[in-house]
Amino acid sequence: MREMKSLVHPDVRIGHGHLKALDEMNFPNDQIVKINSWKLFNDLRKDFSTIKDERIPKNLMRKINILIDGLDPEEAVGVSLSHGDFTSWNMYESEGWRSVDEWELADFDRPKGFDYFHYLIQQG
Repeated sequence: MREMKSLVHPDVRIGHGHLKALDEMNFPNDQIVKINSWKLFNDLRKDFSTIKDERIPKNLMRKINILIDGLDPEEAVGVSLSHGDFTSWNMYESEGWRSVDEWELADFDRPKGFDYFHYLIQQG
């Protein structure tokens, strides 16, 4: 894989090709789940409740708990396939084809838009 990465360069701006890749990943795998039966969210909620890290400001933790506790458990959420690390350095274009690498964080249980958000945040 290193040879391929040395021949092509990632594009850090999100463009039509990136959005098309996201659309193709999400469309065939769309699902609607209720928050109270969404395994990923409930696992994260449980993990969050056990955090004892003094580096995280107490007021931030309090506000996140308010947000979590205020969610309607019957609310429906769209979930879909997510790459998990959708970034410019994991996408390469050569001869008009775009390739997405590094699928070890992929999951079918993330909220729609996760990869788009991740891409924008990771660009700094």
